[in-house]
Amino acid sequence: MREAIAATGAAFTVFRRRRGAFALFVVLVAMIGVTVWGSYSVVRQERRTLAEVRKGRFQFFDIGFSCDPTSCRLALPNGQTLGPSVDPNIIQGTNGQPPDPQALQDFFKSHRPQIEDGLRQVAAVFNRDFSPRRILGARARSLGSLWGVIFVTLLAATLFGAEWRWSVWRTLLTHEPRRARVLFGKLTALWLLVAIAFIATLGLVAAADTVFRALYSVDAGGGPSIGAMALGAGRSLLGLEFFATLAAMFAMIFRSSLAGLGGSLAIALLDGLATQHFAFLRHYLPDQQVAVLLPHSGQFLSVAAPWWRIVSGTVKCGLPVTGGVNGGPLGGSCQFIMFRPIQPGTAAAVLGAWLVAAALVAYVVLRARDVPQ
Repeated sequence: MREAIAATGAAFTVFRRRRGAFALFVVLVAMIGVTVWGSYSVVRQERRTLAEVRKGRFQFFDIGFSCDPTSCRLALPNGQTLGPSVDPNIIQGTNGQPPDPQALQDFFKSHRPQIEDGLRQVAAVFNRDFSPRRILGARARSLGSLWGVIFVTLLAATLFGAEWRWSVWRTLLTHEPRRARVLFGKLTALWLLVAIAFIATLGLVAAADTVFRALYSVDAGGGPSIGAMALGAGRSLLGLEFFATLAAMFAMIFRSSLAGLGGSLAIALLDGLATQHFAFLRHYLPDQQVAVLLPHSGQFLSVAAPWWRIVSGTVKCGLPVTGGVNGGPLGGSCQFIMFRPIQPGTAAAVLGAWLVAAALVAYVVLRARDVPQ
């Protein structure tokens, strides 16, 4: 055990000092930072709209009317109507003439308090997704999505492929001939590095969210419990650890960083295509397990699986029946049949099994082939 811990510590120290790993982490944080900033666009739009309404400017924003043949009412961006009914001629014009802009402006100004109150109510509903606990849970799950997957595959492929390119394995096996112990130490160090990068990125993102909430005066509460957030983060991290191990496995097989990256992404692509065409595979292939573990997380903070949607059912169509015009066929009826959903615990177990299998394949390949001298 002591030797295994020592091998893990040595591998972690080497990985941590790789400048490429640090550069990848900086790029990941930058991309997530842009995503964080972009997710507050709806809040910025709300603030601009409310500011313009206070100045008496209405024509350039999402405040309109909901009309029927006899009357119109003010309509907010969420479809909510407010205020008294107004003659449609004021809104739509009469005798082919456009509406009088001054009449519209006067109408808006006379109902400005109601418009402001309605906009605040809409903002309160939208801003619930930005409460500290809700948004932190969403960020944790989003890190397990596309950007996180690309980061960990690049990280693992770079670290493991570079050590073959620079003949590091020859030196390692000189000091520790047991290949299993060396590989276990390196994989454990990789898993630790991914987990630390995940936690560090999540902490930086949480700090950025705190700044944006203070900047835009977003005062919202509620959300999942601490345990639920930790569980969601763990599910996201499990998917990242799998893709990192998959990239490491391909780098070990082909002894190339490019193969580590391309092989893992190719497996994800083929996995998704196979599941879309053969639904029974959804219980066994990893991509669907990742999709199950990363559920939707809010109106403005939606999270998807790396590339593929959840296969939730199939369309079954009956055979055409006769009885149409001149005895011709009638169209058969079709219906959508829901599959029994995959439970998160089952998905986590299947994904964990894939992770272990990838590590075993890497070990078998390492043991079966000679290390170049």
